[in-house]
Amino acid sequence: MKPPTKEQCICCNKSLKEESSYRMISSLSSRDGNEHFICNGCALSNSSINCDDCGTYLATDDISKTRTFYKDNKPINRCVHCNEYHDDEAIWCSYHNRYELDKMYNLDDGGSVCKEGKDHTNTCTECGRITLNSLREGLCGQCYFQAHDPDREISSSIKKIGVCDKDNTYKECLHKLTYGVEIETSKVKKDNNTIFNRMRDGSISAWEYVSPILKGDKGLDAIKNLLEKDIDASAKNECGLHLHMGGMKETDIPKLMMAYKMLEPFFYKTVKKYRATNQFCKVINESAEKVSTVQDVERILYNGCNDASYSKKTRYGSDRYIWVNFHSFFFRKTLEIRLHHGTTSYEEIKNWVNLNGCFITWVMKNTPSVIRERFASISIPQTADRKTLPKEKMNAFIQFIAEISNKDIANYYAKKVNKYYGAGAKKVRAGTPELAVRDVRELEIRTI
Repeated sequence: MKPPTKEQCICCNKSLKEESSYRMISSLSSRDGNEHFICNGCALSNSSINCDDCGTYLATDDISKTRTFYKDNKPINRCVHCNEYHDDEAIWCSYHNRYELDKMYNLDDGGSVCKEGKDHTNTCTECGRITLNSLREGLCGQCYFQAHDPDREISSSIKKIGVCDKDNTYKECLHKLTYGVEIETSKVKKDNNTIFNRMRDGSISAWEYVSPILKGDKGLDAIKNLLEKDIDASAKNECGLHLHMGGMKETDIPKLMMAYKMLEPFFYKTVKKYRATNQFCKVINESAEKVSTVQDVERILYNGCNDASYSKKTRYGSDRYIWVNFHSFFFRKTLEIRLHHGTTSYEEIKNWVNLNGCFITWVMKNTPSVIRERFASISIPQTADRKTLPKEKMNAFIQFIAEISNKDIANYYAKKVNKYYGAGAKKVRAGTPELAVRDVRELEIRTI
């Protein structure tokens, strides 16, 4: 007897309307208690692969959509449906680089490790911080820098690169702001790095490379040497690139918050879709376009806190996962831009440093009224539908990039927008309702 035409193979979703041979999975082996069907091909090719929870046959594609958990160092395979029930039970182990169901121990520099990983941690003799990172002279990276830097020139290669060097140039770097990068990786094959601080992050599979304070072409050279000589690494969708920009004053922050908010939908088109819908890159508060004073910014960032000065002194603010982290400025005097997708490409990082550096420099030089007047031909009113961007608006944004930087960078991002959101771009599942501003329609942006 053939199943109803509406039935599909639970593994490959193939319609069983024309299938002459199939098997039925009884309610005893299904978590939802319903009867399901599996085509003959999946049943034969996967007869020895079952969900360890409900017993359902697992096709290769089905397994690839789930996370493999580990308990007592043994893998546990679960189907997509059961994975939904158990996903929040697992914690990422920074030692094994996998999700585990065993008891975990927190690290002071972020992340967690299992019992075996705990035996491989190190304790800083100065601050007592427990970390997986190797120690220098018994000190963690932060204490090592603090111990060796106070009596040295601030241009020390350990702490800063190109900041106070009179022979620094600005040919590749198109602005004179200081900057720094946090490069997240998912796999590292070679590591001969001695300049960047190597750290663990519980959200990624491998290392995060944190640069010293950088400036000018010498700063870009340090990034290039890291990526093209010192390490051999890759970055998958779990990774991101965090850019820190310095050199602005507190009075510049209201203008920057307003400017980034006004062009927010356009910046989202410069990165890959998966990053644009990421929970760690949320949109800026809607009130940001109306800010005019530092107090306005504080009300947005620390709303509900009785003591804003106390909130500014904490490392992680409530808005740390906004794509532009303005709280970072009040804590460490740098603006953290979290939007970019993970990458180990020097070209991508160089252009991102230049785009944001030139943008910030332009905003700092102009008054709010000039900024609003210039953005009038680009930005989209908040009352309008921001789910779609007219081509003429996107082209106006590309033209603006050329004005503040150069045509090469403008054309670079025009091609990126076409690649990520053009007619041939791959579709991705939409994010949460809060992130709906990043949904796009097909764009074909012209180069200049």
